Amino acid sequence: MNGTALVDTVTENSYLPELLDPGQTYYWKINEINEAEATSAWEGDVWQFTTAE
Repeated sequence: MNGTALVDTVTENSYLPELLDPGQTYYWKINEINEAEATSAWEGDVWQFTTAE
């Protein structure tokens, strides 16, 4: 959200983040990329969750 987000590319339909800190809010967004199409990128919504203390 503040420009410090991890940017990663995956080819699987799952992602396992590294250890998460307790009591922190995390945000994620998935963008679909298909360079074979005329419109090659579709931006997803921003989602969030907060880990327990």
